[in-house]
Amino acid sequence: MDAARRVIMALTLAMAGFTLGGCDSRLHYEHAKVHGTVTYHGKPLPLGSVLFVPVEPPKDGLMQPASGTINSDGTYELKSEADAGAILGEHKVVVIAIDGGQPAAAPDPAKAADASPAPAKMARLKSLIPNKYSDPATTPLTQKVVAGDNTINIEVTD
Repeated sequence: MDAARRVIMALTLAMAGFTLGGCDSRLHYEHAKVHGTVTYHGKPLPLGSVLFVPVEPPKDGLMQPASGTINSDGTYELKSEADAGAILGEHKVVVIAIDGGQPAAAPDPAKAADASPAPAKMARLKSLIPNKYSDPATTPLTQKVVAGDNTINIEVTD
């Protein structure tokens, strides 16, 4: 499975959890604040997303993943549905960091009049980290969220 499909799968999983978890009749689980820094090769990862997926589904069976955007300084903070943080318990940690590449160069107007239109070049998406981190089934990272304030720094390695 290529990186783009893994990203789509992880984001779909997160969105499904948020959508399905929106019912008023569901049980409410205790959440705790989760924040920290994501690093790769000892440097802050400058972009991407972090997703905490519970290892054990809650009693009502609805997955409640928590996600957060990685800021330019490598920091992140999780949110799960309308609650800050993540539900308590053990989580698989997914990190997605996709660089969209450079946009295609604008055509030279002087040459454009003489030539037929060339097909547009698409920027190639590239993962900034190893692909194993982008899928809950293959990520080697797990973290336990406990009551209170959780500072969880994530070190991505090769």
